[in-house]
Amino acid sequence: MTIILSLPQPTESDKVRFWSKVETSFNDEDCWTWKGASRVKSGYGSFDLNGVSVQAHRFSHLITKGNPNNSLVLHSCGCRNCVNPVHLRLGTHRDNSDDRMKDGTTAIGERQGKAKLTNEIVREMRRRNQSGETVAVLAREFKVNHASAWRAIHREHWKHIE
Repeated sequence: MTIILSLPQPTESDKVRFWSKVETSFNDEDCWTWKGASRVKSGYGSFDLNGVSVQAHRFSHLITKGNPNNSLVLHSCGCRNCVNPVHLRLGTHRDNSDDRMKDGTTAIGERQGKAKLTNEIVREMRRRNQSGETVAVLAREFKVNHASAWRAIHREHWKHIE
């Protein structure tokens, strides 16, 4: 994915075309949903601006608050398809990571696509290790390598599981 630091200046017809693809509300507290057909792989809306694909929420920020330049445009509502300028703010990668943790949308544990363990298996491994079963035995049984089992049991990974 190419990050464009300086976006082309939108014309009035670009703005009209953009807003025609948005379901707005008269209430600024509601999300304004991107209804355009274009989406990027992560699910965010995408808008074509003079041949440049721009995430819809970044374009909304551009035309209502100014060019975000090299900052991220974050959602206070947590909705990827929201383009309501009231819900958008500039932030850093750390701010974005903190928001994902707060919203519960970070791919951790079994929500991480390549996870071999589940929350329930991690709880079971921890319980059985406390009862005296070795990490090696548990790793073999649950078909993970020793290091992964050890990290899960000792809360180096899977910290979110009690």
